[in-house]
Amino acid sequence: MPWFRSSKKSAQVADVTTSSVHSTTYSNGSIGLNPSQRNRHAVPSDAQAAPFRSTSSTPLPVYQPISSEKKVIRLLELTPGASHDPIRCYTHYISLSAADIMPYETVSYCWGESKRDFDIVLDRVPARIESSAGRLLQRLRESGKRRIVWIDAVCIDQDDDAEKSGQVAMMGDIYRCGWRNVVWLGDCPQPGLEDAVHVAIRNVLADMRNHVDGDDKLYEFTHKDPTTTRPRFYPKGNLLDQRIDLRSLVTFFSTKWFDRVWVVQEVVLPKTSLCHYGSITLQLADICKVAAWLLWNHRVLYPRELGTTSGLSHALSIWSLADKTAIPKHVHDRSDPSLLELCLKTEGYEATEPKDKVYALLGMSTVSRSPYMPLLQPRYGKEVSVTEVYRDATRAMIAESASLHILQFCSRQATMLLDRPAPSWVVNFEQMGLQQTMPVRLGLAFDTNLGQKANRCTRVAAKDPDVLTVAGFQVDQVAQYTDPFTADPNTELAVMKQALALTATLSKRFPKLDFTKQLSETLIGGIDWVGNAAGPKQSLNFDAFVKYLRLEEPRGSNPSSRKPTAEQNAYTARTYSKAMRRACMGRRFFVTARGLMGIGPAELSRNTTIVILYGGKVPFALEAAPGRKGKVTLLGECYLALCMYGEMMSMHKEKGGRDEKYEIV
Repeated sequence: MPWFRSSKKSAQVADVTTSSVHSTTYSNGSIGLNPSQRNRHAVPSDAQAAPFRSTSSTPLPVYQPISSEKKVIRLLELTPGASHDPIRCYTHYISLSAADIMPYETVSYCWGESKRDFDIVLDRVPARIESSAGRLLQRLRESGKRRIVWIDAVCIDQDDDAEKSGQVAMMGDIYRCGWRNVVWLGDCPQPGLEDAVHVAIRNVLADMRNHVDGDDKLYEFTHKDPTTTRPRFYPKGNLLDQRIDLRSLVTFFSTKWFDRVWVVQEVVLPKTSLCHYGSITLQLADICKVAAWLLWNHRVLYPRELGTTSGLSHALSIWSLADKTAIPKHVHDRSDPSLLELCLKTEGYEATEPKDKVYALLGMSTVSRSPYMPLLQPRYGKEVSVTEVYRDATRAMIAESASLHILQFCSRQATMLLDRPAPSWVVNFEQMGLQQTMPVRLGLAFDTNLGQKANRCTRVAAKDPDVLTVAGFQVDQVAQYTDPFTADPNTELAVMKQALALTATLSKRFPKLDFTKQLSETLIGGIDWVGNAAGPKQSLNFDAFVKYLRLEEPRGSNPSSRKPTAEQNAYTARTYSKAMRRACMGRRFFVTARGLMGIGPAELSRNTTIVILYGGKVPFALEAAPGRKGKVTLLGECYLALCMYGEMMSMHKEKGGRDEKYEIV
C-alpha cells in the first residue's frame, strides 16, 4: 500500500458510513449520497476554486469517514488544466453496490519513496502528496475535460488503518468495476529510448507472428515440453530474428513497475489495461506476448542480460493470468486461481509492506469467497503482526488446496527474519525465491504420495493456531551427513569428497549394489541444469565431474566458473556442477540408517526423521520439538533417492503400513 499520510480528521465532517448511502442519483459528480451531502462535494467553478498556496508545513487533506462494509469508495476528479498548472481535484463518494455507478478509471503505477513533496489542491485545500502519485496525476490530466480516477495514494486515507484495511479488502471489486485501467510504467530515462522500445516491441511481435499461426496459438507453441504430457513453458526456441535490436528492452523490462506484487491484481482484474511509457502507449497484452517470445528464445537473446531481467519473467507470469484472448480457455477459465497458485506465480515480486505479499493476492483468489477469508481479512494495525498474517495465509493455502506444497518454502533462516517468533511451518512470504535465506525449491514434478491430497486430519489445532497437524509415515532416520554446501567455492571439493566417502561406506555395506546412479541424481536433486528430470546422461556427467575433482585443482577453482578447455570432459563436468550447486546450496548430503541417500536442510542432524506427508510432493525432515512433548518441528523439504515418484508410498500401502499424526510447531 502507498505511504501517503493524511491529517487527523475533522470532527465536524459528516460521516458517510451512515445509512444515507442509498441514492445513485448523479449531481455535480457525486454518487451514492443524499442531497444534503451532495452540496458538500459539488465541484466549484475555476473562479470559485481556492488559489494554490505553498506552505512551509505539510498540509494534508481532510477525509470524510467511509463505510467499507457498504462498499463506499472515494473517486478523484481531475479538473482540466495545462501542463504547468497546479493539480486541482475533488473527491466524490460512491457505493460499488449501487445499481449504477459513475464510470471511472483505475490506475497502476510504481510508488516511490514515502516523502510527500508534490503539491496539489484537493477539495479547494492545499495538500501535499507522494511525488510519484503527483506525477501520475499530471500525466492523467487532460486539457479540455475532467477525468474521474481511482488512485490509492489519494483515495484511501493512509493514516486510518481501519479504513485502509477495509478498502484493501475491496481492491478486487474496485479494479473490476472500473471501465479501464491505466498503467503508468514511468518516465523514459534516456532521450529517444521510448521510440527504440516501441520499434523493438513491434519487431518482436512481427517476428513471433511469422512463426506462430495466430496470437491465440502462442501459449500452446511455447508450452510444448517433450518430457511431460502436461503443458509447461519450455524455453528451447532459437527462432528469434537476430537482426532485431533489443538493447532498449533491457531498460524497459528493468522498470520497477514489473516488480511490484500489487500490479498483478491491478492488471488481471480490469476489463482492459493501457500502458504508458514516457510518451508512447502500449497494449499490456502485447508486452506480455513479447516477454513470452523472448524468454522462449532465451538461448539466442542478445544482450544476454535481457534474459535475466525480472521484468521479463514477471510479464510472462502476468500473461498467463491477464491475457484472456491468447491463453487457451481450458487454462484461463479454471475459475479463479487458488491463493497457493497465485503465491507461486508471484514469489519473486516485491512489496513495501510485508503483509501485502498476501493481501495483494486476495482479490484474484478463490479464497476471497471461501470460509478461510476471515483469517485473511486485511489488517494493517500493529495489533496484528506480520507473523500472524503469514501463519494464517500458510494454513489457508493448505486447507484450500488440500496440499502441503507451500511447506516446501519453509526455511528456518527465513522464519527467523519475521517480526515475531513463528511456528516452523509458517512461510516467510517476503523471502520466497531469495536464495540468500532459503535453498532453491526442489522440482515440482515429484510425487512422493502418488497424488493423494492432504489427509483429513491435516488441520490447524482449534485451541492453538500455532500447531499444524498432518498425517504421513516415517521413511527413515538420518545416520550420517556432510557439511553444508555454501557459496564458498572451496567447499565444493571438500563436501564432494565427504559425499563420496559416505557413498563408499554404503558400497561396503551393500557390495552387490551400484550407487553411482543414485548419487549422480541425488546431488542434483533429480533435476538437470536446464530443469529437466535427470536421465541416464547424468551418470556420464557425474563421472566427468568426479574425474575433474580428482585433478585436485588449486583452491578456489571450480568447474562452475572455469572456462571450457580442450579436456574431453570439461563441458559435461561444468554442466553437472551447475545443477549440483543449484540443488545443494544451503543443504547437506546425507545417508539414512537403511542406506538411502538424499539432500536436505542444513539444520538436519542424527535426530532428524525423514517422513512422507499426505499432500506433499516431496519428503520432509522433522525433529522432536525441544520441551514440547509429542510435538515436532519442520526443518524443510528433502530429496530422497528411490522415493520421489511414489516408490515408498506404494510399498507402504502394499504392506498395510500404519499412518501417523505429526503435530508441527
